[in-house]
Amino acid sequence: MLYSKYSTQLALGMVFTFNSLSQAIAQQAANEVATSTNLEEIVITARKRDESLADVPLSVDAFSSEKLKESGIAELETLASFTPNLDFQNVGNTQPGRWNSGIRFRGMEVDISTPTNQTGGFFVDGVPVLGGASSIAFSDIASVEVIRGPQPVYFGRGTFGGAINYTTVTPGSEFAGEINGSYSPTFGSNDFTAWVEGGSEAISARLTGFSRTVASAFDSSDGGELGEENTRGVSAIVAINPTDRLRIKSRLAYSEDDDKSPSASMIPYTQLSDDGSPSFTGTVPYSESFLTRNTDFYTDPTFGNGLDFINQVDNGGAPDLDQYGIKAELTTFSLAVDYDLSDTFTLSALYGKSKKETGNLRDSDQYFAEGWITKSYLLHDTESIEARIAYDNGGRWRGIFGISQVEIDQDGDVDGGYNFFPNFASFPIVGFGISNRELQSIKTQGVFAGVELDILNNLTASVEARYQDEDNVSLQEEHLGEPENNREQTNLASKSVLPRLSLSYKPLETITAYISYAEGELPGTQQSEPNLPAQYPQLLDEQGLETIEIGWKQSLLQDAMFFSLTYFTQEWSNMIANETLLNDDNSPVQALIPGTSTQEGVELLLTWNLTQNLSTVLAYGYTESQYDDYTKDGFDFKGFTMPRSPKTSGSFGLTWQDELFADWSYTVRGDLLYRGDIFANEQNTVKIAGYNLFNLRANFSNESLNVGLYCSNCANEAAWATGTQATDFVTFSQGVIVDPITPREIGITAGYKF
Repeated sequence: MLYSKYSTQLALGMVFTFNSLSQAIAQQAANEVATSTNLEEIVITARKRDESLADVPLSVDAFSSEKLKESGIAELETLASFTPNLDFQNVGNTQPGRWNSGIRFRGMEVDISTPTNQTGGFFVDGVPVLGGASSIAFSDIASVEVIRGPQPVYFGRGTFGGAINYTTVTPGSEFAGEINGSYSPTFGSNDFTAWVEGGSEAISARLTGFSRTVASAFDSSDGGELGEENTRGVSAIVAINPTDRLRIKSRLAYSEDDDKSPSASMIPYTQLSDDGSPSFTGTVPYSESFLTRNTDFYTDPTFGNGLDFINQVDNGGAPDLDQYGIKAELTTFSLAVDYDLSDTFTLSALYGKSKKETGNLRDSDQYFAEGWITKSYLLHDTESIEARIAYDNGGRWRGIFGISQVEIDQDGDVDGGYNFFPNFASFPIVGFGISNRELQSIKTQGVFAGVELDILNNLTASVEARYQDEDNVSLQEEHLGEPENNREQTNLASKSVLPRLSLSYKPLETITAYISYAEGELPGTQQSEPNLPAQYPQLLDEQGLETIEIGWKQSLLQDAMFFSLTYFTQEWSNMIANETLLNDDNSPVQALIPGTSTQEGVELLLTWNLTQNLSTVLAYGYTESQYDDYTKDGFDFKGFTMPRSPKTSGSFGLTWQDELFADWSYTVRGDLLYRGDIFANEQNTVKIAGYNLFNLRANFSNESLNVGLYCSNCANEAAWATGTQATDFVTFSQGVIVDPITPREIGITAGYKF
């Protein structure tokens, strides 16, 4: 069976235990005098309608703009530290920096991650933005929702294991504005945002500009700086409400990334295995001396001028570079229209378009030897449209029906690039290395529907599903910039029905218990070897995910406390595995075969206003993500843990708010963040140690002004944030790519409202 007897017993035991505990606590709380304030209701839109977080049968974490600012969360990589079972790192595969950042839910990892096959999707106002997760700032974001589990019903493709949705602000009609800034003298990091809005009840607009610099905290062996990231951009939002029934909202945003050489580096294995090849077993030691990658590039007008060679290669229209690093341009547009046909029917339409162009020049051997330099570009053009109608008369049932279409064009080499090898074997430069350029065109059409029925006053059933029809065409070319050379085309087509079923029970008004079943899908693939035995089909079926969740949500202590506890178990089928065969001449070839894995764990969120002044928030996640039937490169990984994501992660925050004097108040916030050990490889022989971070912020404000102090990583924890095994194709030796935690930073903040 898909789910074990042990899992079922554990889940049922959890439900009965919390039912007994909750009734006891609720009875006790009813007899107590409240000494704390009520928690504000959190409204989310994960199912295309406004719902209370406490009622929706999903595992969701939601962050308002106020909570993001209070916690010092400025981008997604930091937000992931506060969110159980979400992993987001700026090291996607083996390339560090904001080149191919990876979204991972519940410990799931694909072999080669790209923006079109990640286990998690990224959206802004419900519009997919491929490759934009590490570039979009929170400057005009009203809230962030992190939704775990398959989400194809309402978000469509790319939501195999979950979805992240940013909801932007709606401009107010009164003239207002705000200027905020922060600066840290430790390394020079800074962040500035300014916005102004106004209009009338019928039409209003908001204009926002921002600039953010993550300064370099590390130096390379050649004396250059590592890890600097710069993003600046503008956005305009217009809201039009010509009648009480019609609401129109449009957003146009543009941003640029300009990053220097990333701070990650490769540590070569130095131990020897039984066959004499370099290897390593154990926990990777931490030392800043490992950060040895190059920051300087060949710019001298000599025979070995690498820049001259690199500039002969087409960059596909992406921003060009004359130094190591990344340059990117991101443009996004969305238009949402909602029209109330009556008090019970609402017709909605959503159009979105995003375009990201990224250029990358990197030291691919990732240590001080000038052996391997790569130029890459990656272009994403995404266009989506959706229309839906919703029914809700306040009665026993509610429904929604919609259609959607997404078109994605991807151009470039995600995992490689155009290579050349300077100073190899004492020669200044040795030609151009062959690389694959992949042009991918995806068209996905879908029909989705959902019906929710109140069977009893306290028992609700929900049936939701999406029918999806996808055409996925990939074109491989051996040389970047030479589009007619050695083409190889792959055509993948799939039709599927992806359901989600849930049953919610409210034994008390303050309790929601639910069980749900959902499915997700990733594209299949084609064999790379054309002449395989008949038992190996040339096309592999789509990858599937079946997930069961059992959840318990409850408000306690007269709404001063809220917790959400979710148990999940899921099976990932048709994973892309491989096995090694021998040709007639005894040369080895690899055949792709399907594999399986399972994930099982819990997610806990607890918020509590202990007193009028003191509040706390606790988040915890645990995941067992293991291969079941999975072979790769001659190894059988049954029972091994998937790499890159920790089994345990969590955060604990305390906030104190009080009046200071006159009309001034102050807020002090402390956060303890924990990330457990991870494995850097499938063999589970190389481990990256877990770590703790402590952050502290204090803010003083009145109606117009605010000033503050902050400390990030106050204990100056020194550790690797993440790591993954990689191969140096110059020496053909293996090692581990590591990315360090930023050392302690202390800074100031200031802002003015008008």
